[in-house]
Amino acid sequence: EGLEFDYSCVHAAQAIREAGGEAVIINSNPETVSTDHDISTRLYFEPVHLEDVTAVLRHERPDGVLLQFGGQTPLNLATALARGGWPILGTSVDSIVRSEDRVDFARALRQLGLPYPRFAVAEHRGEVMTRAEEIGMPILVRPSFVMGGDRIRIFRDKESLAAFVDEYPEDSGRFLIDRFLSPASEVDVDGVADGKDVRLCGVLEHVELAGIHSGDSSMMY
Repeated sequence: EGLEFDYSCVHAAQAIREAGGEAVIINSNPETVSTDHDISTRLYFEPVHLEDVTAVLRHERPDGVLLQFGGQTPLNLATALARGGWPILGTSVDSIVRSEDRVDFARALRQLGLPYPRFAVAEHRGEVMTRAEEIGMPILVRPSFVMGGDRIRIFRDKESLAAFVDEYPEDSGRFLIDRFLSPASEVDVDGVADGKDVRLCGVLEHVELAGIHSGDSSMMY
């Protein structure tokens, strides 16, 4: 998928092979470094959908599945694959769900004593305007479980928000609404943990103010 995901997949595959294992990659995008012929032991150009991924897993019978290096698409398969009996390595399914679900994530932040912007969950399209008024402008709105792309928008007035909401059908699902911090700096912190120790691998500060997608921004390492 994106540059950071491709980079992560490459190093994960290399680490597995250096440890004496076989690294099997499933990727539908040939325009990536992770799909080069010498990166993985075996490569499947298949859609990252449950049916296709399960077919590959049944054929390969892997010791475990790594989901956290490929972005949103494989993360969406975590619960279904775990229910299918496939061992999920690294970040647990419970942790993936907790970080994806805004209410559970906020509960974890409160337990840790960490501050976060005001947010609300609109269960359907009709609640969006009410929840936005509770939080106050500017706000960031996205359909539930969307990390980025053209369906995530920043709104500074009610008129533009109303026009956005009208684009969705009545039966559309949940919307996540966050208070957008402006002006604000954006920083990415990458780390790995084994349940006891945490090692920070790098800190990336965005040159632009928050609101520019990470794939479009310049950063300083």
